[in-house]
Amino acid sequence: MANERTYAAWVRTALALIALGVGLAGYFHLAGNGRVRMFVALGMAFVVGGALMAVLATYAYRRAYASIEGDEYGSLR
Repeated sequence: MANERTYAAWVRTALALIALGVGLAGYFHLAGNGRVRMFVALGMAFVVGGALMAVLATYAYRRAYASIEGDEYGSLR
């Protein structure tokens, strides 16, 4: 159960980063500010970072799930 909650938290954070990136790029693109390229690039960096975070969270979740199901997951003590 804790594995699923951790995964959900990472995916929620990744989606927030993606939404922030899209909103940032879209707002400054529509505003026609002189620094449009910089903010679009920054927005794209947030989108790529969020997507990478989602992929890594999925990898970590599946790895922990397989470890738990295989009885290989133990305490650190």
